[in-house]
Amino acid sequence: MKISELNANKLVIFDIDDTLVHTQTKVHVIKDNRVIKSLNSHEFTHYKLQPGESFDFGDFRDAREFFEKSKPIIPMIDQLKNDIATGNKVVMVTARADFNDRELFLDTFRKYGVDMSKVHVYRAGNMTGKMQTEEKKKIIIRGLLDKGNYAKAIMYDDAIPNLHSFVELKKEYPDTKFYAWHVSLDGKASEYHRTNEGVTPKFPFAGEKVGQKAGIAGQLRGTDKAPKGVRAATDKLVGEEALDMDPQRTDYEIRNYEKLDKYLAELCRMITEAQTLDKDYGMVAAGVLSLKHPWLARVNRPGKHGRIHAEHAAIMDFKAKYGEIPEGTLIITTLSPCNKHMDERDGPACADIINANGIKKVYCGYMDPTQHTGKEDHRHYNLMETQNPKIRKICQQFADTFLDNVDENFADGKGPGRPGDSQRHGIRKGASMSELEKASHAKGRKGQLARWQLNMRRGHKK
Repeated sequence: MKISELNANKLVIFDIDDTLVHTQTKVHVIKDNRVIKSLNSHEFTHYKLQPGESFDFGDFRDAREFFEKSKPIIPMIDQLKNDIATGNKVVMVTARADFNDRELFLDTFRKYGVDMSKVHVYRAGNMTGKMQTEEKKKIIIRGLLDKGNYAKAIMYDDAIPNLHSFVELKKEYPDTKFYAWHVSLDGKASEYHRTNEGVTPKFPFAGEKVGQKAGIAGQLRGTDKAPKGVRAATDKLVGEEALDMDPQRTDYEIRNYEKLDKYLAELCRMITEAQTLDKDYGMVAAGVLSLKHPWLARVNRPGKHGRIHAEHAAIMDFKAKYGEIPEGTLIITTLSPCNKHMDERDGPACADIINANGIKKVYCGYMDPTQHTGKEDHRHYNLMETQNPKIRKICQQFADTFLDNVDENFADGKGPGRPGDSQRHGIRKGASMSELEKASHAKGRKGQLARWQLNMRRGHKK
């Protein structure tokens, strides 16, 4: 080990694609000797190979293309150079495999003034097995932590699942403080997680700052603060400009997307802050935007009989504070509302709650692919997904931390808080296609699980 590594008390980890540089390189999915789809770096991070599929990394290993077409993310390149200069142990951990020209790959960073002699690059793409990228990165980082006595471990990555997996390592290394930073498409890093360095209340009230005494443990109260650039929460008609409608209108069109996207950005910030307090908080946030009352938002939180979904929490707390939901109110949520049976949910489906309160508009950051299909899609409101690609990507990354796990339910009998869900609903492990076909006609959760398994075995989306 080098002397500089012995002296370094910080391990700093950088992802490459969409963290240090933007690229357009694609990984191809091959089936029956032909390309069936091509994935960018973010899509590749989350893609699960179906039976008979394999990856073609030919373009991903092209050092010439990487050198000529990569566009630096200047704030993060500057951060990289600063960490090298301060003597930290700096590594890059990428989802890519080996390039076909190592020196040309390194020259991509050298031309921006990065001293690559002080940076080691670890390639998760070289690892065998059908693990997700975040698990491969976790193994690499665990090996680094085992070799060094680091007081702090810091990670910069554009993919939420990678950061989530990194933070989980703090259980194995209690003497190391973990700091995770999420990098947006425009190169801005926002804090995703910080190991508590003092006494911090787990569940603050709305408007309380971290460090103030929380009145009720076990309740996440979020924040009622309106996002920057939107009228203040003390205004009488907080939502007037964003809703842009007469309450008597009945067309229920959603307008003024730019202002609504600012609220979505605020909800994403809330999720990030909640995760720094406690992992019991969920990865979905929702808010109630009214013509008559201040903006009120909540994050998915634990309840007595499962999880209280964000839309449910926001509507429930809004009514407790202001009374009935006014006509013309809009729900803004990072993930479209659930409308199907879920064993782990505390309370009815969010779609039912929204319907019952006469809300006719819902604006979401990402459309949940596991909902809004079939006869169970009984919403009475207009649902629209943001057209802002940056915000949609962030909302999808939050959702991917648990939606991806739903797929695993069919591989190993596990789901997010629902071990053995398929078997519990009468679908035996290793069921034949004919058995699944028969079960797919069942009502409720059993039919849903069977249909998902059929689609996955056939190589289709859920």
